[in-house]
Amino acid sequence: MNGFRMADDRHYRALLIANWQYPRDPDQLPTLSGPQYDLPVMQAALTHPQTGLHRPDEVTVLTNRTRAEILSTLDDFFADGRRSDQLLIYFSGHGRLNLEDELYLCVQDTLTDRLVSSAVSAADISQMIAACRARAKIVVLDCCYSGSFKSGAVLPRRLAGEGRFVLTSSRRAQLSSDADAASEPSPFTHHLAQALTGAAPDSDRDGLISIDDVYHYVRDRLREVAGSTPQRSFDQAVGELTMALALASQESAGVDVDQGHGPWPAFSSAVARAATAVVAEGSPGGTRNLLSALAMERRNDLYEATRAYRTLSNAGAGDCSTMAAHRLGVLLERQGDLGAATIAYQVVVDDGHPEWAPRAACDLGDLRNRLRDTKAALAAYEFAADAGHPEYSPRGAFACAELMRSAGDEPATQSWLRRVAEWGYPGWSARAEVALGESHIRGGELGPARAALRRATLSDDPTAAERARVPLRGLVDAGAVSLDGLLASLARAAESGAGMGYGFDGFHEEGWRAAEALGDLGAADRAVPVLVRALAEGPRSVRMSAARALGQRGSAEAVGVLVQSLESDDAEVWWCAVAALAAIGAPAVPALTEALAHEDRVGHAALAALSAMGREVVPALATSLRSPRRSLRVAAAQALGRQGDAAVPALLDALRSDDREAREAAALGLTVVGAPATDGLIECLGASEAGVRAAAATVLGGMRMPRALGGLEHMLGDDDVICREAAADSLAGLYPEAVPAVARAMHSDASLRRSASVRAAVGMGGAVVPELIGLTEAPPPAADAAVDALREIGTTAALFHLSEIGRLDRSDQASQT
Repeated sequence: MNGFRMADDRHYRALLIANWQYPRDPDQLPTLSGPQYDLPVMQAALTHPQTGLHRPDEVTVLTNRTRAEILSTLDDFFADGRRSDQLLIYFSGHGRLNLEDELYLCVQDTLTDRLVSSAVSAADISQMIAACRARAKIVVLDCCYSGSFKSGAVLPRRLAGEGRFVLTSSRRAQLSSDADAASEPSPFTHHLAQALTGAAPDSDRDGLISIDDVYHYVRDRLREVAGSTPQRSFDQAVGELTMALALASQESAGVDVDQGHGPWPAFSSAVARAATAVVAEGSPGGTRNLLSALAMERRNDLYEATRAYRTLSNAGAGDCSTMAAHRLGVLLERQGDLGAATIAYQVVVDDGHPEWAPRAACDLGDLRNRLRDTKAALAAYEFAADAGHPEYSPRGAFACAELMRSAGDEPATQSWLRRVAEWGYPGWSARAEVALGESHIRGGELGPARAALRRATLSDDPTAAERARVPLRGLVDAGAVSLDGLLASLARAAESGAGMGYGFDGFHEEGWRAAEALGDLGAADRAVPVLVRALAEGPRSVRMSAARALGQRGSAEAVGVLVQSLESDDAEVWWCAVAALAAIGAPAVPALTEALAHEDRVGHAALAALSAMGREVVPALATSLRSPRRSLRVAAAQALGRQGDAAVPALLDALRSDDREAREAAALGLTVVGAPATDGLIECLGASEAGVRAAAATVLGGMRMPRALGGLEHMLGDDDVICREAAADSLAGLYPEAVPAVARAMHSDASLRRSASVRAAVGMGGAVVPELIGLTEAPPPAADAAVDALREIGTTAALFHLSEIGRLDRSDQASQT
C-alpha cells in the first residue's frame, strides 16, 4: 500500500480463479483467450504499490483446477475469514445456466450436461458467503450470464462497507466478451484493473475509490467496446465499501484527503478546518443550511448541493453565506458552468473575508488562466498575494511568477519569487529559492543561480532540497564555471563523431556531462546550434542528453533533426526525441502533423509527442479523427480529450459528421474532456442524424451530468431504437436524479417511450425498486411498465412485491425459488 491511513483496521484478502481450458467438453466449452491474462492483470491491480489494498502474500491464485479443488479452496477461504476481513473472490472463465436459470461457473472438469456435479454453482458460493464471519465479501465474475448471481437484496442509496457485494460483467441473460486479441485480458477485466489503478475518478474526493466509482467507470467503458452491461448488487449493506486508493495525482489536483474523523471526511483538510470554524461561529439557521449542503455534496448529490449553496449564498448569513458562495463556485466549475463559477468566486473575493477571499481569488485565477484570460487571472492572483494568507498568498505569488515567465519577463518573475522567499512561509520559501535559481539559469546568471539553489538545499524542505540538487549538480559537477566552458566541451564531443556507444571516457564523457548540465540548467540561446550539431553527429550518450536539453530549452531550430531522430532504431534516443518535441510545442506541430502519415513507429512517435502538447495541436489531432487507421483515430481522440475545453469544438464537429468511425473517436475524446463538453453534447441530442444523437446520449451518460436530464428524457421517445436505448442507458447511470424522468415516461401513452423507460429502470438495478413498487399502484400503462421493470430486475424484493399483487408469472416464480 502507499501509506494512506485507512479509516479502520480492515484486513484485505483475495482469491483469484481463472479457467480457460476445458478438456472434458471442448465442443460446448471452447478454449478462452482472456482468462490466462486476466489473472496477472487483476493480481497486479489489487497489489498496486500506490492504489492497491492487498499485500502480495494475501492474494491467492488458482488456474485450470477441478471442481473439487476449487470448492475446497473456496470453503477454506471463507471459513478462515475474520470479522475484520474484507474478502474478494474473482472468477474468469465460462459461465452456464441450467434450466432453472441458476448460474454455474465452469472449471477444468466441467461437462455442460452435468453441471450440478461438475461445475461450481453460484448457490454453493452464496452459502459459503452467508456463513462467513468477514465484515465485507466481494464477488467479481467475468463470465457469461454472470448477472444471474443472486445477492438477495435491494441496492441501498449509497454503497456499503459491510455485507455482500456482487460485480458482474453482464446481465443475467447476456454473454460476456472474451479477449479481443491474443495476449490480452478480457474487456471487463481490463477496464476493472484500470479502475483499480487510478483511472476511476474519486467521485466524492475522499481519497478512496469505492465500488460505486469502479462500477460506473467499467460500465461506461464497456458501453463503448462491448455488447455486455456490467451489473452490481448488494446484500445487508451498511456504510461505504472501498476497493482501492485514489492516486496521489488526484490528490495533488486539489483532492487533499482529510485523514481525520471530522464531520467532513470527503473534503480537503483545509476545507474541513475552515468549515468547522464557520459552523462554530455561524448563526443557527445558516449553520443548519450549510451542514445540509455539505452533506449533499459529500453524497455527490451535486444538483441539490448546488441549489442549496446558491440559496444560502444569497441569504446574508455571514460567514456561512461566504463559504456557501465559494463551494457554489467549486461545484459550478466541476459541472462546466464556468461563467457562473466566475461570478460566484468574484462574490467571495469582493466580500474580503480573510480566509475565503484569498482562497477564492486563487480559484478564480486558475479558472481564468484556463480560459486564457491572462489579465483577469493576474489580477486575481495579485489579490491573493497581497492578502497576507499563509497558504494562498504564496500560492498567488507563485502563479504571478509563472504568468510572468510565460510572458518572457524574467525580471518580474524573479521579483515575485524573491517576495515569496522573503516571506518565509513554511513549505514555500525553499520552493521559491529553487524557482529563483532556475530563473537565473535561464538568463545565464550562474552565480546568483548557484547561491539561490544552495539556500534551497540547506532548507528544511526535503522536496525543494532534492529539486535544487539537480541543476546545482549541473553547475558544480560538470565544472560549469561558465556557459562557454560547457559549450566548448559539447563541441569537442560532437566533432569526435558517433562511432562509440555510450562513451564514458575522453571527449565522449566530457560532452555527455556538458549536454546533461545544459539540460539541467536550461540551455541558453547560444547553446542551441551546438546542441543541434551534437544531436545530429555526436555519440549515442551525447545525442540523448542533447535531445533532452533541446526539449527543456524549447528550441524550434532543433525540430528538423529531432523528427529525423524518430527514425532511430535506438529506443532511448527515440523516446528522448519524442519528449523533446513535446516540450518544444507549437513550432514542432507542422512537422509532427506531417509525420502522422507514416504507418510505422515514426507516426506513433509523432502522435505521442502531439498528445503531450497544449492547445496548439488541436487542429492536427482533429484531422487524425478521420484517419482510416482505427489505432490512430483512438489515440487522436484520447489526446484531444486531454486538451480539455480547447478541443470541444473540434470534437463536436467530428461527432456531427457522417463518418461513423470519426463519430466513435470523437465520442471517446468528449468523454475524456468531461464537463466542458456538456452544452455542446446537449445540443447534439437534437441533431437530425440518429447516429449523432445516439453518440451524444452515450457520452452524456458516461459523464453523468444532471444538466442533460431534459434532453435524455425527450430522447426516450425517439423514432430510432438505438437512440432510445442510448438515452435509457444514460438515464440509468443518473440515478437517483433521473427517477422522476423515468417515471414520467412510464405514464406515457407511447409504447416506445414506455419500453425505453423500462430499460432505463432496469439499468438502475435494485436501487430503483422502491420507486417502481410505488408505481405499480398507478393507473395503466405506468403500472404495467413498472411491473415489467420489476420482473427484469428480479431481486427478492421485486419478486416478492409482484407475488403480493398477483403479477408474478411462472418464470418469475422459478427464479424466486
